Amino acid sequence: MITVTVNLPDELAPRIDEAGENLSEIVAASLVRPPAADLHAYIVHFLASQPEPEAIRAFKPSAELQNRFRELVGRERTGTISSFEKKELAEFVKAEELIRMIKSGTLSYLRTSAKGMNE
Repeated sequence: MITVTVNLPDELAPRIDEAGENLSEIVAASLVRPPAADLHAYIVHFLASQPEPEAIRAFKPSAELQNRFRELVGRERTGTISSFEKKELAEFVKAEELIRMIKSGTLSYLRTSAKGMNE
């Protein structure tokens, strides 16, 4: 691990104190885009393509995203998951719920709404 000296505005001092031992994790989280963010972009890109019903039924995250999800679930089960990873896992769960909603027919509502916006 490296040591870094940073000059920050005085008004951040209380927040730095609050972060305590979690400060390095907070800094790391701000420097790395979590894979869950990629999953959200993946879903948006898929929806923007106006997929046919067959494609909707077959839709699933990429193998890389699925592997990351399994890794996070495994860490949660073993108790080795960090607070940052817990948040990432929660984002994966939200995305999975969105995928289920899309597959259950919510997309037809979205298509109707989109057509109305284009007219």
